[in-house]
Amino acid sequence: MTHPVELVVDIVLPGVPIPKARPRLGRNGDTYTPRSTVEYELGIAWAVRQVLGAQMPDGTAEYLVRMRFYAKSRAGDIDNIAKACLDGLVRSGVVFVDDRQVTRIEAEIIRGSAEPRTEVTVWRLGGKI
Repeated sequence: MTHPVELVVDIVLPGVPIPKARPRLGRNGDTYTPRSTVEYELGIAWAVRQVLGAQMPDGTAEYLVRMRFYAKSRAGDIDNIAKACLDGLVRSGVVFVDDRQVTRIEAEIIRGSAEPRTEVTVWRLGGKI
């Protein structure tokens, strides 16, 4: 197993974690992503860019993404929340080029939190794709 070698980013996004929703079919026949999903992904992307600024992502490195989702009560499925979070990291344009570079994921939902939030830590691993 490859061990983390460099901390890339560590962020906290206040608010309720939002699961990735399925694409919807619009009135004109086009598909679209629901607004709540887009806003959550953009929130993750914004938080990352606030820490890292503008930089070119490493398209060859492998990454570990650790995600903690704090919710007051029920939350969505952990895999759908994690997918929205990963898509937000890709949207940032500064962490990695594609979520296929993520070779390890650690995720958990903590229910009963008075302060709903998403905590994300990304580590660069020693391997290359």
